[in-house]
Amino acid sequence: WPDETELPDFRSRVLDYADTMDALARRMLPAVAVALDLPPGWFDEAFRQSQFSFRLSHYPPVAASANQFGIAPHTDSNFMTFLAQTDVPGLQVRMPSGEWLDVPYIPGSFAVNSGDMMTRWTNGRFKSTTHRAVPPVGRHRYAIPFFLGPQCDWVIESLPTCTGPDQPTRWAPRTSDA
Repeated sequence: WPDETELPDFRSRVLDYADTMDALARRMLPAVAVALDLPPGWFDEAFRQSQFSFRLSHYPPVAASANQFGIAPHTDSNFMTFLAQTDVPGLQVRMPSGEWLDVPYIPGSFAVNSGDMMTRWTNGRFKSTTHRAVPPVGRHRYAIPFFLGPQCDWVIESLPTCTGPDQPTRWAPRTSDA
């Protein structure tokens, strides 16, 4: 941790942010469950002791250039990602057409991505969001992506509402930390 004299309250603010984001992210789980035709509390036990990570990212300003990335195109491996939006653009998502779309800035909002773990759990019904970060032109950009996952060793297998005679299970069960 940085010295308190250099960044007063940095540690306590970062830890408070992590706790707040964990609580917010877990409050979204009933909506995900209902969207999957499951009871609202379906994910409660899996996320009782959620495992999360987050990153404090800085993107320094650069001159505009083709094919330059702050983070190259990828999907996240976790269940869901939450990113507080700022007025400095940079996050883009790939549309099914292959086109890249700037995530619009809405004050006070979060961009929420589904990750590879959600894709596996939903048997492909929810897709991982392919995204990238382009470097900011003329301004610094800061981002704190928050990555939510279930507790360690939770078995991720196709949900009962995402499989059936016409929808065979696509992936073998595996644990969340595999």
